Amino acid sequence: MCYHNRCICWKPQQEIRLLFGVEPSPTDAFKQVIAYCTSKGLPLIVGSDANARHIIWGSSDINLRGSSLMEYLSSTDLALLNIGNRPTFMVSAREEVLDITLCCSRISHELTNWHVSDEESLSDHRYIFFEHLNVTSQTLRSRNPRSTNWDLFTDLVAAKFHRYSPSIDTPSDLDYAVDTTTTFIMEAFEEACPLRSVKITRGTPWWNSDLAKLRKQCRKSWNRRRLAGSEAFRSACKAYRKALRSAERSGWKNLCTNVSSLSEVSRLNKILAKSKDFRVNELRLPNGDLTSSDEEVLECLFSTHFPGCVDITSSDEPDIFSCSYDSLASARSILTIESIEWALKSFAPFKSPGADGIYPILLQKGFDYFKHVLKNYLFAVLLLGIFPNPGGILL
Repeated sequence: MCYHNRCICWKPQQEIRLLFGVEPSPTDAFKQVIAYCTSKGLPLIVGSDANARHIIWGSSDINLRGSSLMEYLSSTDLALLNIGNRPTFMVSAREEVLDITLCCSRISHELTNWHVSDEESLSDHRYIFFEHLNVTSQTLRSRNPRSTNWDLFTDLVAAKFHRYSPSIDTPSDLDYAVDTTTTFIMEAFEEACPLRSVKITRGTPWWNSDLAKLRKQCRKSWNRRRLAGSEAFRSACKAYRKALRSAERSGWKNLCTNVSSLSEVSRLNKILAKSKDFRVNELRLPNGDLTSSDEEVLECLFSTHFPGCVDITSSDEPDIFSCSYDSLASARSILTIESIEWALKSFAPFKSPGADGIYPILLQKGFDYFKHVLKNYLFAVLLLGIFPNPGGILL
């Protein structure tokens, strides 16, 4: 883990709070975070460019900021992780320990191997690493429908739907039959397409050999700064940063330019939506408290952007509509096995599934084994005048 950027990052889903800051120490915001985590019993890790000197964390002397910060830390339950006096801040004319890492005392034994790295950070501040004993890497596992054993899938579907002909006379019968059909299809899919470990092999698309050479030159200049001075290092860093920004912008521009179809836009949107970095985790309420759940976040957003809105509780009774005899007769002539099959095949096979998790390809591959069941469902919808509960195969 490395903390050198000056920002604030919250990770409530992991029950760990990380705070980065450079304001006068200790700031009111810093104190509020400490008080909040203490009151909620949350484990806390703080990485800070404190710009404060104190011999306790390895600085060469003590300044007013360091003295004030140390006095405050003595009144809290925070433990200092800094070890030794290796400089965390380095320029040509000065080296000092200005960055500190703190944590609540109850997890201090879980954080080990704190050290200042030799790796070039291309900044005045050095990388700081430490290990968290209770954090283990998780292997990402998912199902790729394109890797499904379709022979096995169709065999399983055929076995599950053999002699399955549900009788649908009431709305509850319809809901139960739709849920059963959905379960049969998903069980067959999950067995024919087991979870597999996902290997991330894609590199940064805009990275190129020129950037690699410039980064290598920066590291060489850093290693030789004692003999050749820091001017060469600063020039190399400037050239590298300029090329890096240009490559990032060009890469993003090319990506946006090449997105020309609706499916590509939809795929990009889903990729961004899945990223945890874009989740709204905590908001400050009007009373000064922070939200602690997704429900409170949504309630805060609604009350802020739609003031005066009122929750409308829907009735448990299904919405009933009537279907005349003539309309039903027309539906019988339109709703055929052929028309249902045509409708299913009009979908892209691997289009993203809905709430039921069923890809169109699953319905297309197994259609011959449950086509009469689907037809009965659709007729039941017209006869009973209701739709099944959301999340079923019909929706």
